[in-house]
Amino acid sequence: MQQETTFAAIAGFEGLDETLVPGTNPRRTRSLDNVKVHNGRVSGVLGTTKYRGITTASATTPILGLMQYQGSDLATSVLRVTPTAVHKLNTSTDVWDVVTGTALTGATTDLPPQSDMHKGVLIFTNDGQDRPRKYTNSGNTAVLTGTPPFCKSLVSLMDFLILFNISTDGTTFQPRTARYSNDYDADWALCEGNEVTFNETAGEINCAKRVGNVVVVGKSDNINQLRYIGHPTRFFQEPLKFDQGVFAPRSMATVANAGVIFLATDLQLYICDGQIVKPLPLRVQRKLQSTMDIAQAKWATGTAFPDDDVYHLIYPTSASDTANRGRISYNFRTGEFYHRTYDGHQFTDIMEFRLSNITSNLLIASASDDRVYQMDAADDDDDGTPINRYYDTDWQYFDGSFTGARLVFRRRRDVRVKIRVAADFSDKWLYPKWFDLRGSNATKEDTEILYRLPEPLEGRAFNLRVNFYHGGTTNVGELHQIHLRGMPRLAGEANVYQAA
Repeated sequence: MQQETTFAAIAGFEGLDETLVPGTNPRRTRSLDNVKVHNGRVSGVLGTTKYRGITTASATTPILGLMQYQGSDLATSVLRVTPTAVHKLNTSTDVWDVVTGTALTGATTDLPPQSDMHKGVLIFTNDGQDRPRKYTNSGNTAVLTGTPPFCKSLVSLMDFLILFNISTDGTTFQPRTARYSNDYDADWALCEGNEVTFNETAGEINCAKRVGNVVVVGKSDNINQLRYIGHPTRFFQEPLKFDQGVFAPRSMATVANAGVIFLATDLQLYICDGQIVKPLPLRVQRKLQSTMDIAQAKWATGTAFPDDDVYHLIYPTSASDTANRGRISYNFRTGEFYHRTYDGHQFTDIMEFRLSNITSNLLIASASDDRVYQMDAADDDDDGTPINRYYDTDWQYFDGSFTGARLVFRRRRDVRVKIRVAADFSDKWLYPKWFDLRGSNATKEDTEILYRLPEPLEGRAFNLRVNFYHGGTTNVGELHQIHLRGMPRLAGEANVYQAA
């Protein structure tokens, strides 16, 4: 008599891997969406909601991007930028107050603004359309005094504010030149020693981020290191060993003390610690290269979320997108990847922040409908749009018949899962069954689900799909283990396998 056996025990999930060869690593999959993989577990994502319940759309459109002013007490003010205006969130009235001052002269096709805190002041540039502006957390924004040059990018390093890709008239730019000042709001006069030229390659400078005491300077065809060495030269620059450039300037984000991550011109993600540039694992690069719309990819934006050590990149998924619908997430501590798709929204910018040192970190995004949304919020859907959360085991080889599976979840109220199976590379999912995760023992953290087929399913390869359904606003489905069960083919038994 045939004996049922476990032919694939899956635990310690590692997330998305589109380079996976079926059957070689059961902890990875080529097929998941709208789930989070963290610390070896798979959980359904939280939803999206209008930030602070503000339903009013911006009067000036579109919202190009988001910025934050952070005070010495770590209290943060949130700002949004449109082509002509800057708005500050009034947390007392939940209204976006206009703090522009003299109107900006931007365009709807501008890249999101680039900004940095310098000497307690927020400094920003709107893609070089206006001279750099300051915001002190009171009153309106204002152009820096001393007539700073127009610039496409900027960064604060020690006592210096550095402007990159500069222009004196706002029309003709010096794409490889940077100018700096240690008296940013008084003196930008051109004098000997306050310019740095990055002529090692032909490309333009489009972004810069600080890593420790080094600035990673992104060019369209290279990455450079800039560091302070003191008088009389002040700064030393050096091109790093890297044969690509930064494709999406706002994709570059600092990820704790690990470095910066950015989207390069080959549509792959890289990390740079200020000294060495390395590609992220190839597991999701194919996802970007196969789904990202290249024509709009320069508008992809990224941010790091400190609570779980994850870098998030939102990107356009098709030529029909007006903004970014896809989201790749990478845990730069553990190497786990996962992915989200927003069916009901598209986003122009994404930003992590917290309102004070005693509040939680939040992830917000400006949307193409000219509102601001809180992402990964305590909600079961994306502001009314259902979320299709699923995880596939990918194909696990077993010559015989599939009989079922034992799955271990965290016990949760208001969460259900649907489990189905496919055989022999077929795209038809069979034998759907629903399970509630509330469990029968309130003292236990985990609950076990037994998924059984009414009859054995013959085949050579099997794929299990788990869909998560959140019925409440706080609890999420969390998968810990999967044990696939089956009966091996007996010696001499006819092989009924047929290719799909």
